[in-house]
Parts: sequence; structure tokens; C-alpha cells
Amino acid sequence: KKVADLKDYLNTASAECESISAALCCGRRDHEYRAAFTSVDKAELIGDIEKFSPSDIKRYDPKLKTAFLFPGQGAQYVGMAQELYRNNSEYRSTADEGFEIYRGISGTDLRSVLYPGDESKDKMSEMLMNTELTQTALFITEYSLAKCLESKGIKADVTAGHSIGEYVSACLAGVFTYAEGVRIVAARGRCMENSPEGEMLSVENLKEYGANVEE
Repeated sequence: KKVADLKDYLNTASAECESISAALCCGRRDHEYRAAFTSVDKAELIGDIEKFSPSDIKRYDPKLKTAFLFPGQGAQYVGMAQELYRNNSEYRSTADEGFEIYRGISGTDLRSVLYPGDESKDKMSEMLMNTELTQTALFITEYSLAKCLESKGIKADVTAGHSIGEYVSACLAGVFTYAEGVRIVAARGRCMENSPEGEMLSVENLKEYGANVEE
């Protein structure tokens, strides 16, 4: 019934998904049985609700653990987390700390790369292809997002990551400090950016090429 009520409300309400989500998360009491939807806008959310089945309802288990998973290079884009940077003081404070550390190392202000005006987005997107900038920007963004979630009471029981994400996970685990992490990641990215170009070979099935492969 609650899901049906939500659909009826969405069909008539002028509120955006962000406001509705905030009200449901922070302004309603928790229920033992719950359902969740992931949508980019109101139309998609209504469509998802229309496909909803009672079997989608899950019983909340307080023993469930929370995991933070962090991606590696390739997940970056100009403007990532820009709305958070503008509107969330916790995120902005942590990100600015990292940006200032990196500017002291390199002389480059990553804020101008990640949050440019419309007229320079294409130029900054090309600049962000630089491995040193990419990896440092990802590290700062992912770490700042994790600290932002922690400030809201969302704590990770376990963290894991791929490539640069592993460094974020290690930093959150206390292996090294945030400042040390920024310097390590920047040095790592600089070494990779300055390395000669290489090649990669992928063979899906060696037996097809007559190779002697043991079972």
C-alpha cells in the first residue's frame, strides 16, 4: 500500500525526486519490511514502481553490513560530484583540503579542471585524460564522498576498491593519512603518465591457437 501511495503522489506532486527521497529517508519512521528504487528522474521512478511486485519487498536485517566500493581510473568525468561540492559543506571541506595539497605539489588547481565553465568543458575533459590528474582527482573525490557519508552517520563495515579505489580504501582504513594518500597517488599517476606507451595482448582461448596448455 505504501508503494501504491507513493505512485499516486508522484503522479500529482510537483516535488523533485531528490526532495521526495530526502523526505522518505529522513522524515519517515523505519519499517521492518522495505523496498527501494533507483531512478534518474520522476518518470523512470514511476515506471519502476509500475513494475513493482510484492516479492520485491525485503525484510530489514540489522545484521547486514555496509560496504564502500571505490572504482579506479575510467570512472572520472568533468563535473563529477560538482553538486555535492557546491551544496555540501562536509564534502567541500574535505575535497578542498585535498585540492590544496595537490596544488602545493603540482601548481595545478584541480577545481578548475573538475568544475570548469561551460565554455571550457571540452578542454578540461581532454586535460583530465592525463593520468596524474585523473588518479588524483578520483582519489580526492572518492575519499571526500566517503567522509561525507560518514558525517551523515553512514559507516562502512568493510571497504574495497579497484586500482585507485584500493588507495582510498587503504586510506579510510588508516594505512596512511589523507595528505599522504594525495601525495602517493599523485606520484603514482606521474610515473604512469611519464612511462613509455605499451601494448596489451589478450588471448581468450590458448587451445584454439594450438598452444600446449595443461588442463
